[in-house]
This record gives sequence, structure tokens and C-alpha cells, in this order.
Amino acid sequence: MIELLTAVPSQIRQFRANVWNFQATLVTPRNAMKRFLAVVLGTFPVLEGSITTNQVVFEPDHVVELLNPRGIFHENLWEFTMNATGVEDVTALLDATLNDWIDFTFVPTPASFAIYADHDEYLIVFGSQATAYVIRVRQHMWGLRPSLILVLSSLADVLIISMMAIRGIAMTPLAIWVVVCEFAAAIVFGLVLDVVKIPIFARLRIS
Repeated sequence: MIELLTAVPSQIRQFRANVWNFQATLVTPRNAMKRFLAVVLGTFPVLEGSITTNQVVFEPDHVVELLNPRGIFHENLWEFTMNATGVEDVTALLDATLNDWIDFTFVPTPASFAIYADHDEYLIVFGSQATAYVIRVRQHMWGLRPSLILVLSSLADVLIISMMAIRGIAMTPLAIWVVVCEFAAAIVFGLVLDVVKIPIFARLRIS
């Protein structure tokens, strides 16, 4: 199901307010969009996803073609927020918006990744791995062993994104040292955040 929303969902507002630490920049793969979306949505389980526009450069023909058969009509297609439920409709929504000249933010549920796309045909995929390990517990992150599912999903996230970046799959290839530096920066960020969170949680009385 695809529906128009009257307000920006909370997960997108939170993402805009606090962009996740790990990111990779890709060229939008217009000639291999179906395969690209199949890889992304096959890697990260998605129940639903929301999109909100930042800028619509030209009339969004693909979005109109997506909405009209569903009986969805919106007077202002230069600014809109939509939600799709189920992998099939999430894929259709991303396919339409990525193929139009639209700047948008997409955050799925569960929020294991997010996409920011612009009409220059670049998009940024963010991963929140370091943040997830830090905020899952109130004490230091090493005080509680993470679950096997969390560890395996983290390994899959890092390996897949790193492989795509190094091999130049759907993006300009990056040198291995750049990818390693990005990974190291994410670790440092997580350690700093872990130190800072304890006094902040105490101050806010978060137990």
C-alpha cells in the first residue's frame, strides 16, 4: 500500500536532526535500478518506508505514473511525503522517485539504513552501526554482550557496503585506505559517543 502523508514522519525528522555517522556516496544506477533496489532491500529487511521531498526539479512523471493507477491524486507534486508498506510497494516508490529529478530523504522501518538522494544523480546511504551499539545499553557498550543477530547484521552491513565501495558497484570506486579510514572514524565516533552518553543520560535521568 502507498499513501500520501500530511506530515513528515518522526523517523525522518530524527534522521535530519542527527545524521548517522557511516555513509557511502553512490551514483544513482538508473540503468540497473531494479537490480540495485533488489540488492539493498534484500540485504536490509524492510516492512515499510517513508519518503519526503526536499526539492522537485522537474515534474515527477514516474511518481505520477505510480500514483494514478492507485487512485492517488495530489495537487502539489512539487512537495510531498509518502509511505509505502511491504517490500513490493517500497521498491516501486523508490524506483519512481529515484528515476525522477527529486531531492528526497527515505527512511525505512526498521531504520537499519537511510537514503538521501539529489537530482545530480548521487545518493548517500547511511548506516547507524556505531550508534546502535552505544545507545542499546545505559552503561558502557562493552558492559553487555550484543546479540548474535545484531553482530551478524553489522558484519553484513559493513562487508556489503565496503565491497560495493571498493569494487565500484553502483558508485565510483573508492581506494581501500579510504574505506578503512571511514571504518576507523566510525569506531572512534562510537567510543567518544559512549563516553559522552553516560553523563548526558545521568543529567536527563535516563535509566
